[in-house]
Formats: sequence, structure tokens, C-alpha cells
Amino acid sequence: MYQNYKNWYIFLVQGIEETAADTIQKVKAIKKLLEGTVEKVKTNAPKIYSKELVETLFENPYCKVEFIVKSLGVERKAASRYLHQLEDIGILKCIKVGKDNLFINIGLMGLLKE
Repeated sequence: MYQNYKNWYIFLVQGIEETAADTIQKVKAIKKLLEGTVEKVKTNAPKIYSKELVETLFENPYCKVEFIVKSLGVERKAASRYLHQLEDIGILKCIKVGKDNLFINIGLMGLLKE
């Protein structure tokens, strides 16, 4: 009976170890994507670059104008312009959901789907 429990515990610990290793790799990939996104925005849209803007894009796999308004303290018009510029340089993809525009973080969504 002890052997059955021992095998079960080993199985559980191995599962936890594999999950932890996968999670660490995912976090590293997200960090690398964040750093790459910072550089891409600095290079391709320097007038709108801010660390807070890019970090907001990584809080969720999607972003709304309201998220940028709240995060950066800018007006809706400016927030919308920022998001559309980020779409123009290939970081975001805008989709219409009801009356709202959702801006999908293409790279982050891809990583989360893996």
C-alpha cells in the first residue's frame, strides 16, 4: 500500500514540476515579447511611446480605449489614436465587438494560445 502512495506522490510532484517549468518558459517568453514591443514602439511610433502605454497592452490580451484613458490619464480621442497607431505598426489588431472596439495584442494572444 505504501508503494501505491509513493508512486502517486511521485506522479503528482512530476506534474507540478512540469507545469512550473512550462510556466517559467511562458513568463520568459512574455517578458521577451514585452521588451521587443517596447523597442518596436520606440522605433516605429516614438511620439506615442511610454512605458505605461506598452505595459497596459500586457495587462490583458486585449485593450479598450478606456484602459488607456485610465492608465495614462489621456482623453479618449488620444487613447484611440494611440491604439490605432499601434495597430498600424502591427502590435494590435482591432476587432469590433458590439459597439466597442477591442484591440488584441497579437503577440501576447499568440503566446497565451500555445
